[in-house]
Amino acid sequence: ERIHITLGDDDHVHSLQKGLKGIFTAAEFAEIMDQARSRCAELRDLIDEKLEGE
Repeated sequence: ERIHITLGDDDHVHSLQKGLKGIFTAAEFAEIMDQARSRCAELRDLIDEKLEGE
């Protein structure tokens, strides 16, 4: 399976797309969302650091 998630600055889901066959359990989906929020925070921090350096 694969899933694409877009989160806004407030961590609200702006888009979500699942591909391929299969399903996620509630626990798996909760873990996926936790990872998405964590990665988005990391990416926002990297972008903020780059913008501050300009």
